[in-house]
Amino acid sequence: MSGFDYDAAKKAQEDLMSRGGGSKLFTRLDKENLTKDIRILEPTPSMNGLYWIEVPIWWVDGKPITSPEFVGEGDVVQEIMDAFENEFGDTEKGKAEWKALRYASKGQGRKNIQKTTGFWIPVLEFEWKFDKDGQIEGIYDGDDYDVTKIKQFVKDGKAKILDCKVSLLKNINSQIITGRDGKHFLDREKGFNILISRAGEGTDTTYSSTKQESMPMPEDFYGDGALDLVEVAKAGMYTDDYIEKVLAKYFFGEADPGDPEYRFPELRKKFSSEDGESSQPATRSRRRAKLNETKEEKKEEAAPTGRTRRGGDDGDTPRTRGRGRSLVNDAAAADE
Repeated sequence: MSGFDYDAAKKAQEDLMSRGGGSKLFTRLDKENLTKDIRILEPTPSMNGLYWIEVPIWWVDGKPITSPEFVGEGDVVQEIMDAFENEFGDTEKGKAEWKALRYASKGQGRKNIQKTTGFWIPVLEFEWKFDKDGQIEGIYDGDDYDVTKIKQFVKDGKAKILDCKVSLLKNINSQIITGRDGKHFLDREKGFNILISRAGEGTDTTYSSTKQESMPMPEDFYGDGALDLVEVAKAGMYTDDYIEKVLAKYFFGEADPGDPEYRFPELRKKFSSEDGESSQPATRSRRRAKLNETKEEKKEEAAPTGRTRRGGDDGDTPRTRGRGRSLVNDAAAADE
């Protein structure tokens, strides 16, 4: 069972318990999908021995931005916002305008700008067929499992990323990993499938995981054919300049940032499907696009609006994009 560090997973359970809780490449439990049959795959070497990765994601007005912290750099989003806050000034009016924009909400407690952590697990998702007794059918050659037939029930015929809540990860790690057969649960031949479930709504939502059948998996999804989650996360990362454009549009009403500019274009190309699917999770704004179109005028009247960015020395010329990062860089240089 290459790559998986069982002891590291057990040690990580203490850390997990201390935490709070679009694309066809992703799968998740929601109100329309309360249960899923999955098989967690072996981690790739880039995942440092664990079967999941943590991805720091900022949501800016419904748009997900993977923080460069993921690749060991600073939190550029926070740095740019700190620079922008200075542009609003120290007056009571400036402070009030900044606070109104920075902490504005879209309703139901969803802030326009908030930082979250994505917990990503590589999985196969199954679409089984069951007989009248509730047993899986169509996956046997006589009395033995047939991996070729099993592969036919893998949803979309490819590995996916389970984008899960920390509470579900806690449950899997405590109920499955620490069980008697936990050391083998990722093994291609000896491992077993898991049924994950969601119940309740809002703050009453709970997640559970239950051990299912032990069966062999096709080799296609292991070794050289494994899905590298770290590469997927990097493929969705924007350049610092593009991140600033997104923030400048929100805070100062500047022009739409246009087509995304990616930090790792080759990886982006690798994980972008032919139909234009994004390697980023589906955004909330996309899911509510039609609703927003009909309510745009009311939203503009009710929500705080961006202000014009401060000009140059003459006080009239708008600052060019990139100034936020320049302020951050100037500060860093002064510290040196």
